[in-house]
Amino acid sequence: MKASNQQNEGDDICEFTMMKTNFISFSKEKLKMSIDEIEITAIHDLPKHKDGSTPEIVQFIFADNKIEIMRQRKKLKGSDIFLNDRLTQKNN
Repeated sequence: MKASNQQNEGDDICEFTMMKTNFISFSKEKLKMSIDEIEITAIHDLPKHKDGSTPEIVQFIFADNKIEIMRQRKKLKGSDIFLNDRLTQKNN
């Protein structure tokens, strides 16, 4: 039983690292921003939408990173990528 828990933790760490790497690549390519891996404290998937897309939530150490990303989101206009700033479903 103990080995199974360790394996799950290892899988979670690998997934977390992969998601961070993907987000950093996305920010460089699409937003022309350089974000260090250490600046991301949390990233995880949210439940899938009806269209099959899987939203992600990203938490940064510094609010400056989030503010700059929200400023740069206009570069995504016309794409299928949407950045949202902590809106509840009702407010969205």
